[in-house]
Amino acid sequence: MPDDVPSVSQIVRQLPPSFRGRFNSLGQYVQGVIREIRGNDAPPLSAKRLRFIQLMVFIYLLNRYLEEGTKAAERAVEISNELGFESFSIGRTVFSKDNENTMLGRRLAKELLSSVNEPALIAIFQQSNSVRSLVRNLLFKTRLING
Repeated sequence: MPDDVPSVSQIVRQLPPSFRGRFNSLGQYVQGVIREIRGNDAPPLSAKRLRFIQLMVFIYLLNRYLEEGTKAAERAVEISNELGFESFSIGRTVFSKDNENTMLGRRLAKELLSSVNEPALIAIFQQSNSVRSLVRNLLFKTRLING
């Protein structure tokens, strides 16, 4: 790994407190899913591999959250259009068809995935339809990527 790439711990320390708490709470959930997939008798994963899987689950869920936010904004714009309004606002933020505010979540989701910078991992994200399937794919398809 290049020297300028931060460790998972360094990334977690840079998260806002609310995200840091969510990231840390994912740890127990991810461990439970891993135990269900591998069985209780399987040797434990290394701490590094466990944190890697936890970080990938966090990125996956954050990506879905951002995408769903855009879908919700698009649907709200559709409804406002059906009611005869070209746009609507929440506070000072104006939402209209395909404007920057409406598409912000999708843009951020794309930037998040591009920061992963590993085509095999992006493919795993796209193949996974749940956290469980993501963890399964990460366990069995990333040995070469993450040791």
